[in-house]
Amino acid sequence: MEPVFNKKSFYNEKILFTLLTPMLLLLAGCEKEFFNPNAADGGQVVQTAEGLTALIVGIKKEFSVGATSALYNAISSNGLTTKELYVINTGNGELAALEAGKGNVGGSNAFLRNIWTSCNITKANAQLLIDNYEKVREPGTTEMIRVYGHFFKALSIGTMAIFWEQIPTEVVSADAFYRVNALLLKPVRRLWKRLLNC
Repeated sequence: MEPVFNKKSFYNEKILFTLLTPMLLLLAGCEKEFFNPNAADGGQVVQTAEGLTALIVGIKKEFSVGATSALYNAISSNGLTTKELYVINTGNGELAALEAGKGNVGGSNAFLRNIWTSCNITKANAQLLIDNYEKVREPGTTEMIRVYGHFFKALSIGTMAIFWEQIPTEVVSADAFYRVNALLLKPVRRLWKRLLNC
């Protein structure tokens, strides 16, 4: 006997398969959450000496390595505005504006924006070191973490004070800006105070 092809049954099975397959895939996909084992969250980093030491390395890199670092941009911006450096490629408008000075430098200048961003990131991460150094129980390491925190916070505030009249000195949700006249000696005093207490 030859099998009989049932067209209605075939279409019902096809529709059922077409509807159930995406539902099964969605249900199976929703229950899985993948974590990157190489990435640590902020809470894990500040709990151990290794995490805080790695944070110090990251702070150093943020402040001093690359074309977006505060160090590179501060040297370039300062050199161009004081005429110690000059622009060879006048096609670079950001550099040419810094060299020309006065009203030519806009608020969206990439060099100044990089200084602002890098210094604020450095300051925020340095504050994490200052707030969490006591969690480390190793005597020499504890002091090193504390000193690095105060050093990089003072360095960031001092670098921003060179370029702006008002800057935020603390990591806060509502920006509290302070006049540079009152702040020029604050980072230096804070650093010396911390270094003398070691």
